[in-house]
Amino acid sequence: MTADEFEAAYAERSGVTVEWLRARGRVVVPCACGDDSCEGWASVAADAAEDYQRSYGPANERAATVTGYADQAAQFIAEAERHAALGLPTLPDDPAAAAAMRAAGYEVLAEVAELDGPVALVSVAAEDEEIRHAVRAGELAAALGVAAEQLAGQEFLAVFRETPEAGPVLSGFRPVPGKEMTVHCLLVFGDQAELLPGSGEADDVARWPAAAIMEETGLQLEDLPGKRFRVRVAERDGRVLFSGFTLQG
Repeated sequence: MTADEFEAAYAERSGVTVEWLRARGRVVVPCACGDDSCEGWASVAADAAEDYQRSYGPANERAATVTGYADQAAQFIAEAERHAALGLPTLPDDPAAAAAMRAAGYEVLAEVAELDGPVALVSVAAEDEEIRHAVRAGELAAALGVAAEQLAGQEFLAVFRETPEAGPVLSGFRPVPGKEMTVHCLLVFGDQAELLPGSGEADDVARWPAAAIMEETGLQLEDLPGKRFRVRVAERDGRVLFSGFTLQG
């Protein structure tokens, strides 16, 4: 059984979807707990994955996986904080209430994964990364105030509605609030990247999970120091929140 197969079966037994589990920070980790019913995998909270691997992970995999799950937890926490700063709602735990919310429509964070002629293929945060929704590129570009050919990689807010009859539909597109700036990655300390605004002083340094930057840029950890990024910046409860990292030449 693969991790994806286990996750799908776990979600079905729980009466929820895989997307619902991931939106709440559940991750699948290897398990060697020794229980007769163990399927070789476990679904645990992202921030508990490191401790679980120390206790129940296969001995030859524990050291290799602990760092990866710690990075995953840091990235999830960063994404959750950003969603909260944007005022985005969370689907309720009750499946019936979640279905009602989907039918009524709620605001989500989305990103243009790729362009296919007049169609923009869009991914929605908290859904499986492989899921794509097709929207009219011209309509989306007009709403965001950019040229259609510049849409790839653009983040935006949209209203997500889903019913059994119509399926998922995205509408009400608008730009993500916040200002843009250039930041310089000075160094990586533990799992955090230290970022300095392009026009900032030494005491303006902020930290952000390196794993989140790596996910958005495709860079490796050792490549981050010294790089400059264009990034969107917001603030919540006095903390600076970053998103939309793009590498600057």
